[in-house]
Amino acid sequence: MKKIFNEILRLLIALVETKVDAMRLRLLEFISALLATTLTIVIAFFVISIGVIFCSVGLSLYLNILLKSEYLGFLSVGGVYVLVGLILTLLARNGRKPLFMNYIIKNLSGLIYEHKDKE
Repeated sequence: MKKIFNEILRLLIALVETKVDAMRLRLLEFISALLATTLTIVIAFFVISIGVIFCSVGLSLYLNILLKSEYLGFLSVGGVYVLVGLILTLLARNGRKPLFMNYIIKNLSGLIYEHKDKE
């Protein structure tokens, strides 16, 4: 009887250890996917930002030629950015949720539930 009890206890401990290992692997997979997604977003944001900067400088220089001025093109483009920033600030203050919260929730929930479905 004692031998059977010890065998059951040993199998139970092995089962718990296996479940813990499986949970660790799932957590590792989830964290890896989350970090990969975050890194992809950061790199895309960086590349897009560089593109916007170059396009802004190009547009500013073009407007300087059209307006026959050394600074009016840069002031015009800067004014557009200030206007867009003010609009985004007003939208963020008037909304109940932060401006990009729905987008972030949608992507993270898709990532979480995608991993849950794999189980």
